[in-house]
Amino acid sequence: MPKLSLAIPTWNGGALLGEVLAAIDRQPGAAALERVAIDSGSRDDTVARLQQHGFTVETIEQKDFDHGLTRDALVARCSGDIVILLTQDAIPADEAWLPALIASYDDPGVGAAYCKQLPRPDCNPFIARRLREWTAGKDQPVTQAACSRPEFDALEPMQRLQRCAYDNVAGSVRRSAHAAVGGFGRRPFGEDVAFGRKLILSGW
Repeated sequence: MPKLSLAIPTWNGGALLGEVLAAIDRQPGAAALERVAIDSGSRDDTVARLQQHGFTVETIEQKDFDHGLTRDALVARCSGDIVILLTQDAIPADEAWLPALIASYDDPGVGAAYCKQLPRPDCNPFIARRLREWTAGKDQPVTQAACSRPEFDALEPMQRLQRCAYDNVAGSVRRSAHAAVGGFGRRPFGEDVAFGRKLILSGW
């Protein structure tokens, strides 16, 4: 069984973060999770909530947050073979979430894995539809296979997006794969898809 770490970037997570943390605690094997968070200067009880649930918390200024670099910093602070990346509002739907996500790594060629996302009942219907059409909204498992640069460049734009799609709202990464491709890098947004592109072009 690989060592597992859980990493969350936070900022004013509020009560919803409490629901996320409680759902994590209900997962099989949750007690063994290394837990790390980087908080961007929350002014509510976010840091206290995290610490109550066993997280080591580093605090940065909000201006220093970057979607790519902050996640790289989280991975660097973790010691697990697999780092689970979660956002502060992604509530695991059931107690099969963690085992199912980690089972993806039974294949040594898997560099990263993410899970299906379900819109909340009060979700804007247009956003809910976009989520269902996105790779992370599919009912069936999706595999983005490694490919060469010429093969990737020959694809149509939407085919390229589908091929390198990765979603770290509720995802994970193999530490060795993260290191091999140089991490997420500086990205104000879209860091997950850019990372997915690096993975598949590097043979993962």
